[in-house]
Amino acid sequence: MLFRVFHKNTLVPFALLPFLMGLLWAKALLGEPQVAVPFEVPMPLTELLWGYINPQSKLLPLISLFLAFLTVYALNRLNTKYVLLRRQSVLPGVVFLVFVSGYTVVQALNPVWFFTPLFAWALHKLFQGGSKSDASVEVFNMMFLVSVGSLFFARGLYWVPLLWCGMIVVNIMSLRNFLASFIGLVLPYFLTFGAYFYMDRHLELVEVLFENLLSPAPVFTHNGFSKFYNGVMVLLILLGLLATIRQSSSFKILTRRYYRVMLWLVVYAVFLAATPFFSMELIPVLGVSVTIILSNYFEALKPGLWQNLFFYIFIGMTFLAQLFV
Repeated sequence: MLFRVFHKNTLVPFALLPFLMGLLWAKALLGEPQVAVPFEVPMPLTELLWGYINPQSKLLPLISLFLAFLTVYALNRLNTKYVLLRRQSVLPGVVFLVFVSGYTVVQALNPVWFFTPLFAWALHKLFQGGSKSDASVEVFNMMFLVSVGSLFFARGLYWVPLLWCGMIVVNIMSLRNFLASFIGLVLPYFLTFGAYFYMDRHLELVEVLFENLLSPAPVFTHNGFSKFYNGVMVLLILLGLLATIRQSSSFKILTRRYYRVMLWLVVYAVFLAATPFFSMELIPVLGVSVTIILSNYFEALKPGLWQNLFFYIFIGMTFLAQLFV
């Protein structure tokens, strides 16, 4: 069955992964190119990037697909290094790709795609710090990655408080580590402000930052099928959360802390989704934490009928959403 294929630690699922990526991105790759800029005033690195991008280029969906692949690689490495699932496989990457592919508008080249892989690698640094007595370097790198990502997608800064909470969860919060993380957060903005000050555009930078952080996000108009699709995804996520909570007592201490971070990331993203500051661009960032929760849920299901049925529902709903949303 399909679940077994992607849940094996062999060359076959690794070879099939690029094929699955192309299949899920086929509509975006074959259709008209889109550059989905959520706000009229882009952040500094986004502005720099847009100066080299042709809005009519057929390469645009390939760029977002490449960034999705970087996120897939980061999530698979997260599972491999910190043993979040019972078996090492490409399952987390597959789940991420399926989760973010339901809405073709999400596959457009959006600044959030530059933030998402950096955020996934920031979690690497957070978890790596949890296994060290001195985690100052790891938390500096964690916040530095998030800060650089926010220079593409300013609302990535909304995840900074939760990452500080994550430092408490993995038991590495101290004054030294907090200051190291704060320096990592501020340094990219300090360098950017210096460059803008040199160009006599420093006040413009402040305006751009607040414009991106506080402006209401464009509202996506849902149809009947998209509402049904969202309901199915929400149900699967809830089942995944309940399964993870139920299994938490059987996890090792460090693994239990890592899953707590993932659980809080899901809850926090759902809270952000209820605000007027986020719309469809939230899906890739939400996918980083949802991927581990759903992968654990599919793995925990009894092998056979139910495991394959829920996995097929998950994939099938995504392909149907591409047709009817």
